[in-house]
Amino acid sequence: MSKPLFSIVLIAKNEENTLPICLDSLKEFIDRGGEIIVGDTGSTDKTKEIALSFGCRVVDINAMIPVPPETCDKINEKFVHKSDAPIMDSNGESIFDFSFARNLATSYASNDFIISLDCDEAYTIFNIDEIDKAISEGAGQLEYMFIYAHNPDGTPSMRFKQSKAFNRTKLRWEGIIHEVLQKIGDVDVKTVDLDEDAIKLEHWQEPGKETRGRYIIGLAYDCYMNMGNDRHSHYLARELMWTSRFRSAYMEFHRHIKMDRWPAEKAQSYIYLADCAQYLGEEEICAYYYLEAFTIDSGRRESLIKLAQFYLGKFNYQAAICFAKAAQEIKLNDYYANHTAHYEDEPYRILYLAYGYLGRVQEAYNAIQMALYFRPDNTTYLNHLRYYKQLPTISVIIPHVEGTRAEGLDRCIKSIETQNYPQELIDIKIVEGSDTVPVKVAKGVADTNGYYIVYAADDVEFSQDAFIKAVQARYALVAFNEGNILPDGGNQCTHFMIKRDFIERIGGEIFDTRFHHVGVDNLLWRKANDLNAAYFHPTATIVHKHFSKGYAMDEVYEKGWSKLDQDRALLTEELQKLA
Repeated sequence: MSKPLFSIVLIAKNEENTLPICLDSLKEFIDRGGEIIVGDTGSTDKTKEIALSFGCRVVDINAMIPVPPETCDKINEKFVHKSDAPIMDSNGESIFDFSFARNLATSYASNDFIISLDCDEAYTIFNIDEIDKAISEGAGQLEYMFIYAHNPDGTPSMRFKQSKAFNRTKLRWEGIIHEVLQKIGDVDVKTVDLDEDAIKLEHWQEPGKETRGRYIIGLAYDCYMNMGNDRHSHYLARELMWTSRFRSAYMEFHRHIKMDRWPAEKAQSYIYLADCAQYLGEEEICAYYYLEAFTIDSGRRESLIKLAQFYLGKFNYQAAICFAKAAQEIKLNDYYANHTAHYEDEPYRILYLAYGYLGRVQEAYNAIQMALYFRPDNTTYLNHLRYYKQLPTISVIIPHVEGTRAEGLDRCIKSIETQNYPQELIDIKIVEGSDTVPVKVAKGVADTNGYYIVYAADDVEFSQDAFIKAVQARYALVAFNEGNILPDGGNQCTHFMIKRDFIERIGGEIFDTRFHHVGVDNLLWRKANDLNAAYFHPTATIVHKHFSKGYAMDEVYEKGWSKLDQDRALLTEELQKLA
């Protein structure tokens, strides 16, 4: 494999927690002799040592600009409403010049083609050969998919095209903060758009690492020095809003709108104006601002989604429905501030709530099912299902040996009683006595009448959404996930939910009562799977405190495994019959 035709350049300060992840994603690049320059801007942690351990070249960079007290006072006077907290320290500030730092770090690279990266980013896909091909064919700049933010489940919540890969002889960084690449003179720059199978970059900001305080200071300084910079005006207003300086944000969004530049960002300023108005209790103007935003830029959903949310909060459910459905007519584009949820589950969330309040139950149910299609693990959506469709009853069967595992039994019951599922639809049957587990389960089936049956145990605890997720799966047999599946699949179906009317199709018993204990779940899974009726649910999880996982071997386990060889022989015989 050839050495890459480009260098990677990062600037860093105290990035010991994120830099290893970033550099791990560049392993192939490093193995192929790729050059990584790390411009360190004053780290006091192990950033330098980590970079050197990965084979990076580390260079020290000082990019601080002093701001005198009189300038700080003028900036506060210009951009901060008297009711809000000041941005600048009246004793003076120091501003970090990002463009200077990036350009200086870039100058140390041995290749002219540079990919600039932040330390809290990592590549999910990084096809070096495709990048080299584009460079060889004259690319001056590359565009590629960037995942800026994520939902709690790790799926993208904000994604857009990024273009921080460039030829340094044609482009350079400009702007003290929120720096952008600009052409050097009157040169032609060929831009190549690489597909997601070539580059996919994801941003994973370190939790708890505060950067907004310094960011807004830099933006305020840059806006003061460059009053005509419309984009930085928009960003400053946004930061003022996000730091709860709503009056100040209100003023700066209006200043940005008056510049009348990029329509998409002008429309976004109107959206943020409406948001500020809501925070300030001036809701009578909100709908006007949202509609102005849509008039200026009708190619994005956000203004319509915001209107739908606004009217939902005002109990005008018909208006909420109309705006949510109108939003669904708009397709996703590459604008950097698009929220993925607006193009996936959020319209359906609004619809199911609005339909529900209007008593249009079937439409609400259809909408919530679509919301769950996009967010199948959303606890709120799963909880709200009960309002739009009658959920089935569930009988939980717990075989138990009297006088043993009292604490384990209590934990199991508590996990059932805290399920995200109507408790009036759940009954718990504890089956005691000297019988084997298969016989106890059979007795439990006979003594209950739930539409579904859950096989539980006194060494099991269910996750909060386990039952509702299993019901939503709509399979006759749903196995709960207890962790990694063994190579032989032996622990794939240790505990599960099964439809009562399915039992007859597999021979009239959940567990074959000829078994003592071992292997009954394997045989059950095989029977259901052969009928295409079995599903292993990856996120309907349990904690199974089994001796095979390092927990103590007690008398209950000893009894269950006392006829291991006999059970295994019977399992082999029965599986051969099904082959």
